[in-house]
Amino acid sequence: MTIGIGALCEGRGSIVLAADKRVQLRGGRFKIDDCQKIFDLPHGFFGVTAASPDAQRLVLEICMRLSRLPRQRLGLPSVERIIRQAQRQIARPRPLGLDMQVMVAGFVGSYAFLCLVQDGLPPDFDLSPGHFVIGAAAGLEVAAREIMWIKRQQTEKMSCQRTLFHVHESVRIARSMMTEEIGPSANYLVVEPSATFEISPTCSLLASWSERFADDSSLLDGQEFKADLMAVAKPSAH
Repeated sequence: MTIGIGALCEGRGSIVLAADKRVQLRGGRFKIDDCQKIFDLPHGFFGVTAASPDAQRLVLEICMRLSRLPRQRLGLPSVERIIRQAQRQIARPRPLGLDMQVMVAGFVGSYAFLCLVQDGLPPDFDLSPGHFVIGAAAGLEVAAREIMWIKRQQTEKMSCQRTLFHVHESVRIARSMMTEEIGPSANYLVVEPSATFEISPTCSLLASWSERFADDSSLLDGQEFKADLMAVAKPSAH
């Protein structure tokens, strides 16, 4: 099982990505807690996948096709076309029973995009209110509806630091309710047009925010908290 979250923020000036690291084998009898589910893609894009073989194959197919796309032809229509072509390629041997949950994110110029690819459905770029969540059904209900939307009312207009806190809280609470299905979180990614940063989910800053902003996180939009976040961020190895 998986939990993965992608959220636009800063008025589409930044993207926050998160995923756990657990893969279960043989019906859950074996667990591996150090698996990569956030992948580098060409042109500075990223893919976030569920742990299913179909999802892994899809992100590899998207990667291969993006690598052939010249930068001068890069645009949202060409990205969407490539994702659709990759879906058809993976589905071709067996059009029924697909198990794909993948997010693709990045910047086309200065424009941030976040796309959800789910099973055989068309790629969804029309996200509202600014985030997607993939993974285990019960964990999704907690993270996407109860935390990101009802409690925090997350939108793409919120600051990077506030958004990252909401993502952190969603992953943490979903995992506490589904300890067998959802593994430890990988480092969170903050993607900007010219740089990508990693933040550890176990850093003391996020722990202190969880205590201080348990009820109301609106103060986190202040620029002093962005400085605090950048102080614990590291340039991404992705």
